[in-house]
Amino acid sequence: MRILGIKSGLQRTGFDIIDAEGERLRYVASGPIATAEAPLRHLPARQKIIVDGIGEVVRRWLRW
Repeated sequence: MRILGIKSGLQRTGFDIIDAEGERLRYVASGPIATAEAPLRHLPARQKIIVDGIGEVVRRWLRW
């Protein structure tokens, strides 16, 4: 099973991906989703960057 963990934050959201096979865990990937290009107080723009970034992580690393 592939597991996606998300560390929330408005300026930098992090993600981690691990594979779990029984009791064994294996690191797959991790990284930030930065929102620095959006104005600091423009919450909708930051949220869109985060949602788009998580969508890209899902497309790249998770198999459906």
